[in-house]
Amino acid sequence: MSRALRALRYLVLLVLILVSTVAMTLFYYLQGSLPVLEGNHIVPGLRAKVDVARDDYGVPTLFGTHREDIAFGLGFLHAQERFFQMDLLRRQPAGELSALLGAGSLTADRQRRPYQMRALAGRVIADAGVRQRSIIESYTRGVNQGLQTLSQPPFEYLLLQSEPEPWVPEDSVLVMLSRSVNLHEQTLDRALSLEALHRHLPEDWSRFMLQDRGEWDAPLDDNGSPALSSLPTTPLQDWGVSDRRSHALPRIGLPGGDALAVSGAFTEDGHALLASNDYLPLELPATWYRARWQLLESGHRATGLTLPGNPIMFNGSNEQVAWTFTNTLLPAADIIRLQVRDNTYLTADGWEPFRVQDESIAIRGSSPQVMQTRHTRWGPVIGQDDEGRWLALRWSALSTEGVDLTLLDMENVTTIAEALQYAEAGIPTQNLVVADRAGDIAWSLAGPLPGEGVGSAPLAGADLTTNDSEWWNRERPTLLGRDHLWLTGHRTLTTHPALQRGDHDLGVRGQQMRDQLLNLEQASEQALLDIQLDDGALLHERWRAHLLALLEQINVNLNASLLAELESDEPLRARPDSLAYPLVRAYRQAVLERTLGPVYAQLAERSRVFDVRHVLRQVEYPLWALTNEAPESALNPAFDNWEALWEDALLAAMDATSNELGPLTWSQQNDGAWRHPLSQWVPALAPALNLPADGLPGDYYMPRIQGPQLSASQRMVVAPGREHEGLFHQAGSQSGHPISPYYRIGHSDWLNANPAPLLPGPARYQMSLFPQR
Repeated sequence: MSRALRALRYLVLLVLILVSTVAMTLFYYLQGSLPVLEGNHIVPGLRAKVDVARDDYGVPTLFGTHREDIAFGLGFLHAQERFFQMDLLRRQPAGELSALLGAGSLTADRQRRPYQMRALAGRVIADAGVRQRSIIESYTRGVNQGLQTLSQPPFEYLLLQSEPEPWVPEDSVLVMLSRSVNLHEQTLDRALSLEALHRHLPEDWSRFMLQDRGEWDAPLDDNGSPALSSLPTTPLQDWGVSDRRSHALPRIGLPGGDALAVSGAFTEDGHALLASNDYLPLELPATWYRARWQLLESGHRATGLTLPGNPIMFNGSNEQVAWTFTNTLLPAADIIRLQVRDNTYLTADGWEPFRVQDESIAIRGSSPQVMQTRHTRWGPVIGQDDEGRWLALRWSALSTEGVDLTLLDMENVTTIAEALQYAEAGIPTQNLVVADRAGDIAWSLAGPLPGEGVGSAPLAGADLTTNDSEWWNRERPTLLGRDHLWLTGHRTLTTHPALQRGDHDLGVRGQQMRDQLLNLEQASEQALLDIQLDDGALLHERWRAHLLALLEQINVNLNASLLAELESDEPLRARPDSLAYPLVRAYRQAVLERTLGPVYAQLAERSRVFDVRHVLRQVEYPLWALTNEAPESALNPAFDNWEALWEDALLAAMDATSNELGPLTWSQQNDGAWRHPLSQWVPALAPALNLPADGLPGDYYMPRIQGPQLSASQRMVVAPGREHEGLFHQAGSQSGHPISPYYRIGHSDWLNANPAPLLPGPARYQMSLFPQR
């Protein structure tokens, strides 16, 4: 054998040895970081034994004598199944992601570090009641014991070459604050965008483009819709819109949730029914961790959803009352414009010095960065406006009034009256919907309510005399004695002052849910789930009619199957096999980008703080008015007439929804890829960590919200006292470990709309935690 062949042979052998070593090491760590499913375990920090039974889906039932011990057991499970997710959730609001993930997270950390949420979390723990603090501390001990019981740290830390840091009680508050960040941070600068629109558009155009009420409203008080603002008369060319044919705009889709409730008057056995969902960006592991627990002495049971990192059951039922919280999209913050002189700023009481503090941001693999933060009596300084004036942020999430641990007691309520008392809990402003075993349902606004003018425009700090107690509205709207409730991101009431502002959703989804709910002669769990799964494209029906009318005027060759579906009498639906829905949807978007797109582009060029996402939720009103009326003064100057604009939009839509083989189905365009966060940083692991990007039915403007960026994260339907009939859907599974037996379970059920029972099934694995004596 030649020397070269021998060298090649040794090289191949060496590569095989290295690959085998790496594979064996990885397998060793993966196996060692798997959660413990069975056996008896003696652990410190526990008062009495906790038994844990897991079913085929990995859903645990915990049995314990004390609520503190249940919290310990839940913390143990959360840490073993989801610690990396918990770690991200505590670091995100605190501005500490870079210490774990590296410099790629530095921008986010620099944005959030001025919030000083870790210090706030410490104050919340210090102010908590004795029972609340005891539960949080027991949960913390459970988390740390769950970590220590693993043979190896969670696998993500092996890949990041890092060690998980112990949990502390403040971290559980930070997990709660992550909800405020995820739900409200994107809308904090809405006031600046609104001001830019008012400043840079003629008055008739700004009034016309900011309509936020109309025919699609579906309020619970049903006071009708106001007349739409008149069409603008100022020609576009008069204020400088260039001959831009179109301008790409983002798709609408911000986190939120829906809820339905039916009183016992419309159910077979008189129990009220509650259905809810949360729509969030698709992610692995699942946002929520399902759990059920029972206190052995009292027999008290609770079933529902927990957020890894916190022992609160946020949505659930205790056999007497069921409750859910959904996002309201109400303003939660004010932007305050400062007048600055040296190191002071002007208040109604005179000049006041900034509180200056250095924040050291740790960065994995690099030296720490120090940023100087400035703080006012209202909150942190967050940046500058278009004219270079400094801005401060006053946000409910930055005060102990905006976050507390009151919801720990929600699971003990026995009546609707008791449940509604928790509307004053310190949480992001939410819709609280409750249903009880006696058959009653109710709604109220929970969390701090914005006072008059909050979030409507930047305020002048020099003139601001209101204190925090005046900033928030103390009049809390509540609806009792109703037989039906429907809550989406739309305006819930037309009369209450706290609900007159906000970045409300178009009410079309609420209309669909309301109409189907009111048409039910008798409600059931499956009937409410069917409403949640409705993929009817109600909003797009008139756009289909407009497209068909256009086809009669122009010469465009459409695929025969596509044309047949367009002309069908069947309602338009976002079905996976639909050819018509994606075309109509793309046509509406293309018309938008050719009519109002250039206007938004001009605003973005004139204002560095304008963010179009904050003014698009109700864009259907001005968009359809222009399309329906076709006023010459509002025509995009890049086109000779409206027919030319519509034809160009149709051609663009056809191009966007087809390939060389013909038109694409909706499933080919609406794929839902569930991605583990680590797959972004280690793409080679994507096949092992991510779930398939299957085509999904549904879309944003309908009850069945499902798409690549945003999807219902869970659907739950329950009647208190009849939990055994409850239904549940979840996007993703209980476990965050890729070789866990639960990591992929439930994915096909989600895609095919096969609901699982709400209650855990028979135990497949059993484990007991014993206190160390």
